[in-house]
Formats: sequence, C-alpha cells, structure tokens
Amino acid sequence: MRLTAAGVFMVMVLLAAVPAARAADWSIYGSSRFGTFYDFWKYSDASDPDSDEDFRWFGQDNSRLGGRVQSGALSGRFEYGTDVNLRILWAEYDWGGTTLGFGQNYTPVHNWVSGQVYADDANLQDMGALYGGRRDMIRLKTRGMELAFIEPSTASHDTGGEVDQVLPKVEIRYDLPVGGSRLGIMAGYNAYTVESPDQKESVDINTWAVGLEGQFNFGNTYISTDVFRAQNYNDYGFPSYFGQGQAAGVVVEDWSTQESSSTGSAMAIGFATNNMFTFEFGGGYIVHDNKQEGSKEDSAAAFYIQANLNSTKGFFIVPEAGYYAFWNDNREEDKERLVYLGAKWQINF
Repeated sequence: MRLTAAGVFMVMVLLAAVPAARAADWSIYGSSRFGTFYDFWKYSDASDPDSDEDFRWFGQDNSRLGGRVQSGALSGRFEYGTDVNLRILWAEYDWGGTTLGFGQNYTPVHNWVSGQVYADDANLQDMGALYGGRRDMIRLKTRGMELAFIEPSTASHDTGGEVDQVLPKVEIRYDLPVGGSRLGIMAGYNAYTVESPDQKESVDINTWAVGLEGQFNFGNTYISTDVFRAQNYNDYGFPSYFGQGQAAGVVVEDWSTQESSSTGSAMAIGFATNNMFTFEFGGGYIVHDNKQEGSKEDSAAAFYIQANLNSTKGFFIVPEAGYYAFWNDNREEDKERLVYLGAKWQINF
C-alpha cells in the first residue's frame, strides 16, 4: 500500500469527522533509531575479495512516527518510516472482545522471538524466526485467535508470463496464555497461477508455512523460541535479508515446478538484572532444500549477545556482537561469514 502525506492528512480528517457525541482521543508517538557497527566479512568465492571491513554510521530505516485515534468502538492507526515509507495504516471496529480491521498491518504469521538489533532490528528474521511483514489485509481477531485475508505474494518466475491471483493469502494464528508465559501456533497458505505469454500453458504455485512459538518467563529470566516448516519460502513472501539463493523458492522449468522446503528455528534467552540492564543471547538456524535434480541444501546460522541499557524512560543503548555463517551445497561450501560489533541507539517519544 502506498500513500502520500496528503493521503495521510485526508485519513486524519476523515477519522476526526466522527460525530461530536463520540469525542476522538488522539495520541502521537515516535521512535528514532541509529546504528553504529563494524562489519568484518570473510568470503570464500575467488571472484570476491577474501575479506572486507566496513564501518557503518547510519539512521535506521525502521525509525518511525505514528499516531493512534480512539472513538468508542472505532479505532485507527497510522505509522510512517524513513523516506516517507508507509509502515501501518489501519482501522478496526471492536464488538467487545472481537475486532474486525482492515488496512496495512503486521500479519498473523510472525514470531517476535529475538531482540537482535543488527541490520535495523533484524530479530533473527530470515534466520529461523518467521516474519510475514506488514501487508494489506482484512483481519478478524477474537479470544486469542487471528484470521486474516491478505494481498497475495506473486512472481512470474522469469517466464515472461502473466500472473493470476487466484485467492487471497490466508493466515491464522492462535495464542494461548499460560500463566505469565504464552504459546502460539500459526499457519498460512498462498497460491497463484502463472500463464504463458500465449496463454496455452500455465503452472500453479502453492506456498505454505506452519510454525510454533513459545515465550516463557521465570522471574527475571525469559526464554523465547520458535520452529517452522515452509514450502517455497521466498514465494510465500518472507524476507530474505542476506539472500539464500534459488533453494529457497520454487523453480519453474518447461511449465512444471520443482518445489522447495525450508525448516528453521530460533531462540533467545535473557536476564534482567534490574530496570536498567537486560542481557540477551540468541541464535537461529535455517535450511532451504530444493528438490530439483542436482540441487543441494543452502543453510545459514546466526548468533549474537547484547546488553540493553535503559538509563531513563524511552532511551536505550544496546551494544551487540554477533556472527553469521552461510553455506551452500549441504554445507560442503563455506560461502560467507560475518562478524559484527556495534550498538543501536534509540529514543522513543
């Protein structure tokens, strides 16, 4: 969904035009985030430099400014990122425990397992933690369950053909609170058709994902973890921050498909010494396997350790060190390795 600043202004005007009997409550919020990191890359490909070192000093792309409005059972929200990038535009109606909403927002298939701050708060996404992104959708939410009908993710797969959207992407999620902890189960299905330019041939692309998530609290200690299985991971619409190659998606040849499968898991363990200091260690692993003849698995792993320093309300400094490894061909080829060290600086207002 794309919207100009004028469009947001019109939405605000419409939301404000609620009858006077329903006085609207407005609130504005923001988060400014800055990254300072050293990256140390090691390459195995002879066509690339053997190693590379980078110092990065940058405003993070996930800084944001947004607002919320509430008027009785009606509520709305908008949020913009950097470069006038629309992150959230959402409205919903509450029937007392059941809400129906539409717009652009986070989809039900997501796992907030990790607090990793590297790569604009990557949170181990694409390294074992599922993240369906912020998409256009209609969502029904009630008693811990979410059901969403989402704009499908599609691609022509270098066929030069036409993509037909057959159905919306469908996602469902259920969260079960257990004391101070939580268990979550989620699933999604996405399908579309690609027709040849002469419309004589076509191929159906089917993608899906299922996942489990758990967040457990033990006093000052917490453990978050997830595990998932997916078919045609890239084609479902999951992000690929570091590029996992062809093995993460479906291959279309001679108007037939070779499916891929992906398995991943992530975990984070944290300990809060007091309201000012929290320490966290986390890691994730993901494997992509395409069934095409001669194809082998691609895999990757990531680990990090961090300290979250919250000296005053809304002000965070998060030093972090981490390690990434990427392999091709059933881990027979050591493709790339990354060691990083730095910090994120964040002020919420």
